[in-house]
Parts: sequence; C-alpha cells; structure tokens
Amino acid sequence: MTDLFVELRDAGKAHSTLRHVRHVLQSRFDRAWRESAIAANPLLRATVPKGKKDKRERAVLTDDELIVYLAWQHPKERYQIGTLQRQTMVCLSRMFGGLRTGDLHAIKWDALDAEGGFQFGWAPRKKTARPQKLVIPVMLRPILRDWWERQGRPMTGLVFPTLRGAGAGESGKKGVSHAEAFRRDLKRALGLEVPVTHEKDGETIIDRWVSAPNRRFSPREAELFEETEHTRPVDFHSWRRAYVQALGDAEVNAQQAAALAGHSSLEAHSRYLHSTGKARELPLAALPNLKVLTVGNDDQNSFAPSPAKTGTDNGGQNPQTSYSKVGRLGLEPRTSGLKVRCSTN
Repeated sequence: MTDLFVELRDAGKAHSTLRHVRHVLQSRFDRAWRESAIAANPLLRATVPKGKKDKRERAVLTDDELIVYLAWQHPKERYQIGTLQRQTMVCLSRMFGGLRTGDLHAIKWDALDAEGGFQFGWAPRKKTARPQKLVIPVMLRPILRDWWERQGRPMTGLVFPTLRGAGAGESGKKGVSHAEAFRRDLKRALGLEVPVTHEKDGETIIDRWVSAPNRRFSPREAELFEETEHTRPVDFHSWRRAYVQALGDAEVNAQQAAALAGHSSLEAHSRYLHSTGKARELPLAALPNLKVLTVGNDDQNSFAPSPAKTGTDNGGQNPQTSYSKVGRLGLEPRTSGLKVRCSTN
C-alpha cells in the first residue's frame, strides 16, 4: 500500500490529498475487515510519505456572494433538502466558531440550546478534542431553528446526518468533503450552469445541467472555481477561513480571535489572515511628522495645512504650519537629514 502513496506523491499530489486518500481507504478496509471479507487491514502496515504542501489559500466568498448562494433553491424537490442542509452547514461554520467539516459532521442537537431558543452551543472541536461553549449569534438562531423544525424538533442525534441510504437520518457522514456539491450549487446560483429541460404531462423535467451558453467566467468567478497563482478554488473549509478573516477585519485582538476560532496557537491562527481583503491603514500617529498634508484632488491651486502633531517644539517655539501645492511636495537631502521644500509656483 505504501507504493500507492509514493506514486501519488511522485505525481505531484498534495500532502492533504494523500491523507484524504488514506482516510477513505482506511474506512473501506476497516469495514471489509469487520465483515470478515479480508483477513487484515493492509493500511496498518502502510506509510504515507510527505507530499507536496500547497501553501496557496482557499478563495473566500464575499457577503454578497453568500447571500446569492443562500437564496438559491434546487428546482428539483428531491434535491432541495440536501441543498438546504449544506446551506445550514455553511451558516453554522461562518457564524459559529468557524466549524471544520469534521465538527459539522459530529455536532449533535444536545450540544445546542434548542429548548432555550438556541442561545448558546458547544462546538465539538474534533481536531483539538476540546469542546468549546460559544454564544450563538442572533442572526444564526432562526436558521438553526428552521433546520431543527424540519428535522422534527429532535433533542438528540446528529444535526447533519446522512440523508440517503440505509442510515438516513441517523448515521454520520464519513469521507465526505461537500466541496464538489457546494461548488456545483454555487455555479447554478450564479447562473454559470443552467438546466436542460423538457415537458412531460404538463411537468418540467430536468434532463441535465450544462454550462450557460455565451457565459464566460469573470475574473472573480475564475478565482472561485479555478486555481490561480495565489489561491485555490473555494471549498467548505473556506467558511472557516471567512470566519477567521472576519474577526481580523473587525479588529478583534489576536488572542480573542484565536479563542473564538478554537485555534491551539496564535501561529495557527495567523495563517488564516494572509488573504484578508481589508486594506490596512497606517494610524496617523505612526506617520512621520512632516507637517504637510497633500490633498488628493484635481484642483492644482488648493492647499491644506497639516493636521499632524500640534503643540510646541524647537525649545518651546510654536511650530510653523507648512503648506504644499497639490502634487508638488519635494524632499531635498542635506547633511543633517531631510528638509521639506514647499513649492508654490
């Protein structure tokens, strides 16, 4: 079995892919062993080599894109419950501790304050094995209540069980990433895929889904669904990244943000902050005191005094407020440093 993983590594597969393949095979072989179909699980003797580590970050949906996705409903009734389950999982991950996929698969109704109106809940935190009590945001509560009522108001059992097959409604999801189904739903919500239909007995039947004719990916859509130099396509873990980045954009301090996200260290937390879309602004107090403010407009005859540090300097003398014509501020070197030349012609 080790040879299989070596071949995958040599083919350029990421280390996470190798681990996922091992996880899937492990569950399959373990089941076969329990059913006496094989004498032993061959993976027990296999070694997974280190694969390529892809340090590119996952694309993250904007709030407007999230609204479009949550508003979409599958036109076929039999698939609507699956779509709604994924949408509910998305909301829970985005607003409740940035839950990982494994956490979403493990969370149970008795971990959520259903009887009390979903005021708080316990995040499973399967990776660190430290369940965490968190307040459920007001925005999330009606979404959870809707899913709870659709499931018959259960007080125990999994929040997101399998929906089809022998264990439907009870068994947990195993070896499921949801990424492909999520991207498929998102393409249809954005109009990138459209159904091919025909009429039968007055009913519209969907034959298949195809790429929308004469519709190409915009640069933003390409970032969501294709690999770029800096990002990988959006997947379900993107919601955890969106949660952490939102904490950074809200200027929550690192210690509190790491605690809310259930990160074991600040180093692990910081890895999620590299691709945040918020432009950081240097505080005024951190700017050099040139006593000059250049006003960014097209009026070439306008001037503005600097709002920089006030008070007295130069041995108690009042500082001179300098002015600069727009776009004409120059700095001239001299032996003792720099002096500001304010051009007025």
